[in-house]
Amino acid sequence: MSDTYQSLFSEEIREPLCELCDKYCIDPESGIDSEEYFTNLIKSINYTTIDDLIVSLEKIIKKDFIVMDKAPDWIQGSDWQFNNGKPMIFIGQISKGYNNLGISYDMVFYVFYDPIDGCVKTIIQTD
Repeated sequence: MSDTYQSLFSEEIREPLCELCDKYCIDPESGIDSEEYFTNLIKSINYTTIDDLIVSLEKIIKKDFIVMDKAPDWIQGSDWQFNNGKPMIFIGQISKGYNNLGISYDMVFYVFYDPIDGCVKTIIQTD
């Protein structure tokens, strides 16, 4: 992360939020959709201490971030997909090696699905 990056979350919230999200293979700062989701979520929770906030967030994260089988094993960092402001269901990942003319690397396809409107998104990461 560059030195000029400015988190949307206060440092008091950012550290415990990131630690919590790490447990679920999520990065609350991975992109605009993720930042908006977590910003709105935090605003919607009535809490008096950061510990209260984290307990509430964990309950919601467990409900909203659905994994069909196993959590994603990100190569380059979390890039959880959202549709209409909500986290999509993580269906699974497919790993594929590539080797052509001396160029070799691994690719992983991460597949997400929204059962409400049938939207499917696939993210590709390489090593």
